[in-house]
Amino acid sequence: MLNVKQILKATDGKHINGNLNYMVKDYVLDSRNAKKNDFFIPIVGKNSNAHDYIINCVENGIFYWIIRDK
Repeated sequence: MLNVKQILKATDGKHINGNLNYMVKDYVLDSRNAKKNDFFIPIVGKNSNAHDYIINCVENGIFYWIIRDK
């Protein structure tokens, strides 16, 4: 298992808010499967951009997510 700090380092991510030492137990790529305390990794596909579903995931209780701004 990795903590948020390690994931941010590996992805060159930027920390905005939250506990950097949180140990991520479950990752989810499909927003429909997001549940409490998950780490959501939104994928940009040919027909869909999962960033559009981050709010729904937050409402389901995800703990962290990554945003690609490029």
